[in-house]
Amino acid sequence: MAAAFFVIRFFIVAPGRVNGPSMEPTLRDENLFFVSKLAYAFSEPTRGDIIQIVDIQNNRLIIKRIIGLPGETITIRRGQVFVGPDEDHQEALEEPYLAPYTFTKVLGTADRVVPVYRLNQNQYFVLGDNRGESIDSRYLGPIYRPFIVGKILGQDTK
Repeated sequence: MAAAFFVIRFFIVAPGRVNGPSMEPTLRDENLFFVSKLAYAFSEPTRGDIIQIVDIQNNRLIIKRIIGLPGETITIRRGQVFVGPDEDHQEALEEPYLAPYTFTKVLGTADRVVPVYRLNQNQYFVLGDNRGESIDSRYLGPIYRPFIVGKILGQDTK
């Protein structure tokens, strides 16, 4: 019985607790959730998925939403996120999970500089739903696939 629990807990699904406001209103501080560690064993992460990742800069697990996929280019201008294969072919990202008129601030660059994030084939761009209170790819940079722990289950995460 203990072996079965160990296998399930460490390789299939694990419980967790939200720590902080970065995913509000979708996930609130102290909400409980489950992370499926097998969700991406046979498929790739998709845009809009809420995932648990390893924040290697701060040595902790965090929860964010996938915004950019491998090979894409992401820019943030005028408070909105744009996604496409390159800078010349981008569209504004529709984000129905955000409150209307949510402003996505540019972090870590001088005013009037439009950051461009070009993702390699093994990278993802993630943001918190609470853009004003999130440490995410704007600060951490793209997330490499091996640092995705799994997909968050048990909430309305789309």
